[in-house]
Amino acid sequence: MSNNNNDQKTYKILVWGDSIGRQCEVPWPDRLLRSMQVSFYCGTDVEVVNITECGLSGIWGQNYFEEKVKPENPDLVIIQFGFNDMRQDKTFGAHPIGTPDEYEAAMCNMIRNSKNIGAEVLVLGNHNFAFGNLLLYPNGMDGDQMVELYRQRAESAAKKEGADYINMNDVFANNGLTSISGTVDGCHLSDNGARVYTYTVQRYVMKKLMA
Repeated sequence: MSNNNNDQKTYKILVWGDSIGRQCEVPWPDRLLRSMQVSFYCGTDVEVVNITECGLSGIWGQNYFEEKVKPENPDLVIIQFGFNDMRQDKTFGAHPIGTPDEYEAAMCNMIRNSKNIGAEVLVLGNHNFAFGNLLLYPNGMDGDQMVELYRQRAESAAKKEGADYINMNDVFANNGLTSISGTVDGCHLSDNGARVYTYTVQRYVMKKLMA
């Protein structure tokens, strides 16, 4: 575990991803810190470092390792990308910012680099878009199919590199949330969506700290 200035052991969590961890009135990583320190304190101080960035894809996000991940020396790295990788904004012509193969390779790279500095890794698979079945991508897939494709690639990367994986779309469904009630704009988290993310990760971390 990392050490703070008082030489007391602190469990450092680093969240590496896109706007799902950033664009909310109270982002779920911020809620996680409060939850672990105020409501469910188990004797270990927790620090949460949030390097998520709006609009960031895994293809570009993997380049943040040396500058933003490695210096933090985290105990746990939580990785969630995909929504921006599948986005087509003309930058690469009629191709997504990150193809499925490129996205999976980037996820593998981020997991591998994190584990090489001694961190454990948790990969979060994205929830669906609201009304995703109505969205049509240039490859003929609808929004739900595209999210599922990239979610499968995230899970595949986690399995290949020995990381843990949680499918947040399944977590939504198991807790009475849909992609409509769990988001505010069809993608970014509503208050209830952020709560579900917070409590899911909090439960995961608590199991590690209490083991």
